[in-house]
Amino acid sequence: VVNAIKGFDDFKSAGPDNVMYYHWKRAILHYGLAEHIAEICKGCLRTSTFPSILKVSHTILIPKKGRAGMRGFRPITLSNTLSKIVEKVLLNSFSRVSHPGCEWQHAYSSGRNTSTFVNEVIDAYGRGNGSRSCSLIVSADIKGAFDACSWRLIHKEACRVFPQPIVSFVDDYLSGRVANLVTNGPSASRELTAGFPQGSVLGPYLWKLATAGILEELNDVYGYFCKAYAYADDFVVVVRGMDSKDLVDKALVSLDILESWAKSYGMDIEPTKVEFLVRNGLLDAIDYERLNRAGSASDCIRM
Repeated sequence: VVNAIKGFDDFKSAGPDNVMYYHWKRAILHYGLAEHIAEICKGCLRTSTFPSILKVSHTILIPKKGRAGMRGFRPITLSNTLSKIVEKVLLNSFSRVSHPGCEWQHAYSSGRNTSTFVNEVIDAYGRGNGSRSCSLIVSADIKGAFDACSWRLIHKEACRVFPQPIVSFVDDYLSGRVANLVTNGPSASRELTAGFPQGSVLGPYLWKLATAGILEELNDVYGYFCKAYAYADDFVVVVRGMDSKDLVDKALVSLDILESWAKSYGMDIEPTKVEFLVRNGLLDAIDYERLNRAGSASDCIRM
């Protein structure tokens, strides 16, 4: 608990509880509240539940310059500060459990970042370009990842690595949440049935868990001839082939697998962000056209 509270900024915006992290730090570090919060965390694991009072959050809208309509606002969700403290303590325990597919997700992991992500992709692409093979990069963005991801997917992947009491806790943590939109005028509430609590501590970890299975599948589909990586909701697949048709066939199959997975769990691929990167002059004209059609209004990029 002490280590968890030290990682929060003292005067970061409070949530519905209106308690700043500064006050929690004083209470924990100087007035012995750490033991009481530790008991809350133990109770969460013992009962496989997350306190309902800690699920309350407020969403405010920040205007964007030069934008109109709903896209002219950036939603910011403010959660109870105690909720984030409890989540961070629990995260320290959950993150010790390893899912085999998590090794290909470079976000939300200690020692991994955008640099390691890019380096892995470049390395895989370079190793595939030899005298007897060539490489092609498929890049795709998952639309609605954090807002629309089905809880069925989280449950499925959690069952692979956690004992049943922890799986039940994850199910309870996600359920029973209501988004409260707070404005100067009328306010509104809506029950959440998918996605992760915005601004939460456990949310990014759960998304990392959610992507583990599909990354594992993509890396197994062609074995040595396909490597898949992700940074948050950005996916990159590097395929290797013996000729133009073989290369494009594998690229499109990999994209179909990713798209099918996304749609099965309430998400989709952003069609305008599907890109293919390949060495100039490597593909036949007909295969370039196949890639352009799959990209849906996104041109093939030659590298």
